[in-house]
Amino acid sequence: MIRRMLVTAGLLAVLGSAYVLAPSVAAADVMPSPPPRVDTTRDASRSRGLLRAKEIAKARQAEEERSTKAAETLLRQVPLTSWVFPMALAFAIPLILTILIEVPVVAIAGRASPGRSALAGILVNTLTNPPLVLAAGAGLGLIDYLLSGAGPPWDSPSRIALILLLEATVTAVEWRVFMWTLGWTSRRALATSVIANSLSFGIGLILVSMSLL
Repeated sequence: MIRRMLVTAGLLAVLGSAYVLAPSVAAADVMPSPPPRVDTTRDASRSRGLLRAKEIAKARQAEEERSTKAAETLLRQVPLTSWVFPMALAFAIPLILTILIEVPVVAIAGRASPGRSALAGILVNTLTNPPLVLAAGAGLGLIDYLLSGAGPPWDSPSRIALILLLEATVTAVEWRVFMWTLGWTSRRALATSVIANSLSFGIGLILVSMSLL
């Protein structure tokens, strides 16, 4: 009897402890996990970076629009004839003078066929003179800008060096063209090119110094 009572008491104790522990276990099972931690500092920095990038893009777009409007306004205010004709004259006058000076020299050098030689002189000067004028104008303008407009074009060694370099380049080109088109020897073509270009350069220099060009 005593043994049966002890077994019954033990079973009751086990059941009682299970009844007490069951709610706490269930509560532990249903307890929600803590939310993940959000790095607010990093997100704020990223937001500020994106906002700054948008502001820079808007500023650039506004600057481009202002530049476009300014260019359109300038084109509307300046007539086409006010710069087309002066530019055409700036290329045409040196070309005509160069042809008038150099072609007779070429024709005399090609006395066996003066007409063919003169035509070659006209063609080669038409090909070389406009690029020469353009390069000289751009180069002298750049030098004048770098030197802050110090003196006329012939007072600076850098300006003189630029003009001599361009003239030497044209002389070399015409030398080879005379050889290829007229069948001249290298010495004859070189002498003709040097004499013709030296003569046109000297006369042009005189005209510039007299403010005629």
